[in-house]
Amino acid sequence: MIKFEIYRISKFILENIHQTPLGENDKKFLYTHLNQSEFRLQLLMFLNNIRAAGKFKIGKQSFTQLGNIMRYLVDKISEDKDFESMRYLLIMCQTYFFINKNNEKFYLVRYIENHQLFQSEEFWEFYFSDSIFQEIEKQNKSEEPENETAAEKDKRFSNIVFSKLLSIAHNMMEFQIDKKKIQKLISVFAKQYSVDIQLENQI
Repeated sequence: MIKFEIYRISKFILENIHQTPLGENDKKFLYTHLNQSEFRLQLLMFLNNIRAAGKFKIGKQSFTQLGNIMRYLVDKISEDKDFESMRYLLIMCQTYFFINKNNEKFYLVRYIENHQLFQSEEFWEFYFSDSIFQEIEKQNKSEEPENETAAEKDKRFSNIVFSKLLSIAHNMMEFQIDKKKIQKLISVFAKQYSVDIQLENQI
């Protein structure tokens, strides 16, 4: 029942054709259940499924409502150190956007970009580790190139990790993270995964 209601509300926010505000009862229901990590993750996964269908552009009312929800979620995620949910939330905030009358594009990330969580080294350590793990898992499930040698496999693995590290480093730069802090984390994970390329030089 709760899961269905969260899905219904999230679908309403994103597919709000008439751009009407979320009802008070729905708003109370949603915010109450977002205090629990289980339901936070469900909401974000529902939104991610809709996002995966390529529906990135949303209306002004949807943008405002979703932005306020994302800001509330970051507060709760920070309090609970629910970093798994944060991974999905970042994807949402860097994907969904609104275009104003002047044809300017605004992403949801503007609602959360100044949050203190992004200054937390603990969060970024989790984000590096989890993102690399998820990418490796995805690659392991895909079909390996035919007649690939051990050396070629190691090289492919190194390239995967390198690409992910570079992507996260750019994410951190968007949040105005100190360059030395970024380089420090990159160095730690590059050594951990035996990536020889000096990534620091590309930041």
